[in-house]
Amino acid sequence: MTATLLGVVLCGCSSDGLPSATTDAALSPDLVSAIDMESDFCATLSEGACRTQAHCTADYCFECSCTPVFVGCRDLRAAAHVCPGLGCAQPFCCNQNSDCPKGSFFECLAPGMDPGCGICDPGAGCTSDNDCQRGAAIPFVCGIAPCSCSGRGCIAGCMSDAQCAEGESCESDHHCRAKLCSSDADCPSTFQCDLSDDSPSTCVRRTCTRDEECGANHCVNGGCYTSLGQCVVPPA
Repeated sequence: MTATLLGVVLCGCSSDGLPSATTDAALSPDLVSAIDMESDFCATLSEGACRTQAHCTADYCFECSCTPVFVGCRDLRAAAHVCPGLGCAQPFCCNQNSDCPKGSFFECLAPGMDPGCGICDPGAGCTSDNDCQRGAAIPFVCGIAPCSCSGRGCIAGCMSDAQCAEGESCESDHHCRAKLCSSDADCPSTFQCDLSDDSPSTCVRRTCTRDEECGANHCVNGGCYTSLGQCVVPPA
């Protein structure tokens, strides 16, 4: 099965349009040569630079996931890069619910989001970390527990930032919390530093209405993410 290829075209600062392929026969040899040089120029560009050029487009392959992989830049008139056939099923990728198959129960789930549970688990909950095992090599803390009827339960605490979600850091009590910041540069590219009040500033996810507002990232359900969302059927 051939993986999906996505071409992204962004308008840049240049207002010089290139003639379409249908008019090339009427062009002078010098102008045709100049256009060919522009085409070669696109092929040399990085992903970020490609997306700033009005006459270039960046090609992507999804490769059996919803994380687009940049495979090259090309002139708008050139043939698209061919994605490899990897022999795996390609998930339905989405920016919003309307991108999912029509007439179905699919919903667009943003990257890293929990699809939820069917029947919740009435097991013992917790009110504080003291209700959980504390002396183990991996400490347990009282936090948001998947499928818990009370919403809270004893879960494994973090030992490093790598065990936390994007935009979070692992604190000394083994809880993942929003990362402290003093400017946007302290946050991941899909986050910004919230300086709206006098409390300690933390990283919050950037809001958006379209991909272009997220730079090289993607707008999913109103927030910026490094990959597209995925259409899933929530548990009954």
